[in-house]
Amino acid sequence: MPEPQFRQAAQRHFRDALYLRGDGHLANADHLSGFAAECAIKGLVVEHLGGRIVGEFPYTSTNLKLQMHIASLWSTVASLAVGRSEPEVVALFQGQNPFRDWNVSDRYSEGSHLTATTVSNHLAGAERAIVALEAAALSMNDGSV
Repeated sequence: MPEPQFRQAAQRHFRDALYLRGDGHLANADHLSGFAAECAIKGLVVEHLGGRIVGEFPYTSTNLKLQMHIASLWSTVASLAVGRSEPEVVALFQGQNPFRDWNVSDRYSEGSHLTATTVSNHLAGAERAIVALEAAALSMNDGSV
């Protein structure tokens, strides 16, 4: 198995989620919004917060295996990011977890409980995570932070 490319996967899932929302496929758009955010946050952990990949899973610098989906991952990484100096990371985790109501098991539902507002909120959370990952990469490349 090739090494995970979290940044590229986040962008791919996000683009597909936007396309699916535009085509009226809210349940699948919502599902992919969670995976887009999950990939972006795992990318932040590996690329900017001292994490590493073992097999296909990222681990934090404290050896916590991040084999979890976005609702739990967001809260876990937010607690790990407390006290960090990277402005991108700090900004991402300010406020409430936008995925607190996202559930990976929704993939088994018929999807009618997922409203346009819910999907838009999750897509906005995914976009925030991707923007934070991109900003952290830019900061790293220009020598700041």
